[in-house]
Amino acid sequence: MFFSFHQNYISLILYLQHMDTGPLSSPTNKGRFLDKVRQSNQAIQNGDFKHAITLYTEAINLDPINHILYSNRSAAHVKVGDYQKGLQDAVKARELNPKWAKVGVINISIDNYITLY
Repeated sequence: MFFSFHQNYISLILYLQHMDTGPLSSPTNKGRFLDKVRQSNQAIQNGDFKHAITLYTEAINLDPINHILYSNRSAAHVKVGDYQKGLQDAVKARELNPKWAKVGVINISIDNYITLY
């Protein structure tokens, strides 16, 4: 079952409210980051998963330790059938935050069927 991109968007907003240092500490970078997140959320809602992947990648470039972005991009990769990249992003999200409940065990069968628990 895929998680809610909207719920993750809210988590990202809360995350940003506590960022005082690092690449997102400047208002310009924070604004660019939020713009990418909003655009990626809209792309997901429109079913444009390839564009969402591009936008998540741009947001990750602004905040490379954000586990939520990797988690969302993972699901978008799965939606377009790129299971290997989906798995890589899921593993990265889990490495960045081992307690992240949205990414658990990922099983990929020979038929490229993926299940997120």
